[in-house]
Parts: sequence; structure tokens; C-alpha cells
Amino acid sequence: MSNERMCLYGKKPIIALTPLVDQEQESVWMLPGYLEGIIEAGGIPVMLPLIKEMDEIKEVVQRFDGFIITGGHDVDPKLYHEEKKDYCGALCKERDEMEMVLIPEIIKQDKPMMGICRGYQIINVCLGGSLYQDLDKEYKLTEVHRQPAPYDQPSHEVMILKETPLYHFLESESMFVNSCHHQAIKELSSQLLPMAYSSEKLVEAFYMPNHHYIVGYQWHPEMIYKKSVENKKIFKDFIKGCQ
Repeated sequence: MSNERMCLYGKKPIIALTPLVDQEQESVWMLPGYLEGIIEAGGIPVMLPLIKEMDEIKEVVQRFDGFIITGGHDVDPKLYHEEKKDYCGALCKERDEMEMVLIPEIIKQDKPMMGICRGYQIINVCLGGSLYQDLDKEYKLTEVHRQPAPYDQPSHEVMILKETPLYHFLESESMFVNSCHHQAIKELSSQLLPMAYSSEKLVEAFYMPNHHYIVGYQWHPEMIYKKSVENKKIFKDFIKGCQ
């Protein structure tokens, strides 16, 4: 971070989060785990409004030090050139529209970004990848990927690839994660590389090479980091990447 930005923001990076949407209540909101995870790691979190105008998006990306694309609704299958199946879940047009403009601008301005669950999936879609609309219908599972509460407990193990950012800061070839999703990456974007796989060979984490800091995780570190050293390190490494 430049001296000018350090003077403007102080020592703590300011992290923007895309909002969660409650369509029935006509509201936007945020799970405390995202906010607390950022604060504990040394950042300051700010939830964004639902915006999609290019001039507003450009200004937002310029003003913040890092971005988290959060979990939430299913991504509209039309964005990866498929018809919506009956077993695809609820969609959120407002988030799709916002994030399909926001993500390319974050990449263009070379700002740090972390995608979690839906956020992980829509980064892949935005970069030309595709998704399974429902794992039970379209993939042969041997592990639990949609665990019941509590969500701060591990559900299954993932295998971490060597010579990836995740391996470098964890220094481990595996870790246990929670799992609260019914969709997953089908085709990984050619602009991304895998960092971790499940035992069924589903991509569970990725990164974008030749970029300052872009990563994505299929699981929910914000729900489990208080009980998981590895997931706490995910937040710490992200904040470090935003400085």
C-alpha cells in the first residue's frame, strides 16, 4: 500500500463486502462472521449497497482496499449459458447484475478479492466457467456437502495442491472444512487455477495467477474460523494481501 493510502486509511485496510439479500423482507444484511473475521484479522469491513451503474462501481473499487464476494442465492444459469432446471435454487437478479459488473472491475483495477460459496461460484462464472445446478442431481457424491447445523463444525476434508497460495500459507496438504452448498464448479474458468479438491474431485478452492490477490473458497470460513486455525489463517492471509 502506498504512503498516500496509508495516510488516508490508517494501518487497517478497508474491506468492502457484497450484501446478502432478503427478498421477502425487502432488505440487505450481513452475517456477523464475515465482519468479525475481517476485524479479527486486522481489517475494517463495510457492506456495500446494491449498485450496478458502471461509474458507481468504478468509484467503489477505487476507494476500497479489498473485496469479499459473499455467499447467498444461486447464480442464474443463463449467465453460464444454461436453462434453469427445477432443482436450481432461488435466484437474486440484483446481486447477479451487481457482481457481474463489480468482479471484472476489481480484476481490472488489480484489487484483492476473495469469493466465498456463491461468491466463489460467480467469480468462476464471470470468468467463463460453469456450475452444477444441483450436486445431488448432476454429480455422484460420497461426502456431505450440505451439512445440517451447526455450521461451525467440519463436514469433510479437502486436499490442497502444492505450489498454490493456500498451501504456502497453511503449509499443509489437507484441511477439514464445513460445507453448506448444493451447487459447485463444473468447468473451472481457464483464467483460474485450482488450490484444493474434495475426494470426489470437485474443485473446492481456486486462485487467479498473475494477479495481486484473487482467491475463492467453496466452504464458509466465516462460519468456522473461530474453531479452525486454518480458516482463521484464510482471513489473515487475505487482509495481509490487502495491505
